[in-house]
Amino acid sequence: MNERWPRVPLASEFKLCSGKPVPFGSNGFVPVYGGNGVGGSVGVALTEDQTFVIGRVGENCGSVHLTAGPSWITDNALWATRIQDGWNLAFVAAYLQWYDLGRFKSRTGQPLVNQRQIGKVLLPKPTLAEQRRIVEVLDAVAKAKHSVELAIAKLMRVREGQLSAALDSLDGIPMRTVAEFFEVRSGITLGPDRRPRNSTRPYLRVANVQRDHIDLSDVAALEEFPGDSAKYSLAAGDLLVVEGHANPHEIGRCALVGSEAAGLLYQNHLFRLRSSLVNPQFSQMWLNSKTAKSYWLGTAATSSGLYTINRSMVEEMPFPALSTGEQVGLVDKVSTFDNRVRFEVDSLNKLRIIERGLMDDLLTGRLRAEEI
Repeated sequence: MNERWPRVPLASEFKLCSGKPVPFGSNGFVPVYGGNGVGGSVGVALTEDQTFVIGRVGENCGSVHLTAGPSWITDNALWATRIQDGWNLAFVAAYLQWYDLGRFKSRTGQPLVNQRQIGKVLLPKPTLAEQRRIVEVLDAVAKAKHSVELAIAKLMRVREGQLSAALDSLDGIPMRTVAEFFEVRSGITLGPDRRPRNSTRPYLRVANVQRDHIDLSDVAALEEFPGDSAKYSLAAGDLLVVEGHANPHEIGRCALVGSEAAGLLYQNHLFRLRSSLVNPQFSQMWLNSKTAKSYWLGTAATSSGLYTINRSMVEEMPFPALSTGEQVGLVDKVSTFDNRVRFEVDSLNKLRIIERGLMDDLLTGRLRAEEI
């Protein structure tokens, strides 16, 4: 941390209070902030001023959000009701996001963060002018990310139309099952014995497996055991399918393993599908189709708010009995959009890496904003 910057406890600069229950029957356009960020709107405001909000309860407790003006904050979140002079709130929010208040999340019962622990966090306090310059740099990267995200969303909408048209042409095609084409295997069960110590190996988690792509921006490591490589090492052309998710529409989402992820291991909340009988690009396309989503929604089990599928469900999923040539023909109809989406996703991942590096340097004072 830059020694020129004084460091002050958060509680000495901001008074944090819990929000209040959402007023019943109040409709309007004032955003409501809770433990997971914005979730609805009301007709009245708890505060008219800009503030920062910290998720207090829930899976995303510790997340930090900056309000833009009038807002309502629920009792699942904390907010700054008193703010000392000399602060740019966008700087404070950025620092707390970088610091990761989720590190204070309770490990038993309902996830929550303790207000007293948060109050002890030491905040750097550069001059107000320097705070503003840091925010300007980070905002420029955030805007670039948002622009790429919009481009991806537009491409995905067009691609979805092309994909639907291609798959609609499969009406009347005989169906077999995934088990007839693929070897299906779940991954490594994580536990205390898998904490990296002597023989570490990177592995993929559910967060890495997005629909139609592998996200390698944040890859964790585990302790490798003898035999893991033979059982759980990924190869280019493998498919990974998500086994469990709180959102039922994300169950079974699938991504194709490329050369950049080959050799990584994978956790037990993912299924690996491996085959030499079918085209992997077509397989990914089919496993992420509307037909597949309907199948998962109809078969997934639910417990404690988590939707899950098991190996048998994966193996019994219908799979079109098409020749390799027919599969390639369908892939070609959407490949142009896939290539453009991959390019934009790569750009987005690079921006995320740049953003993280800038946050590490700017928010600790290792790099001055005017030096960029």
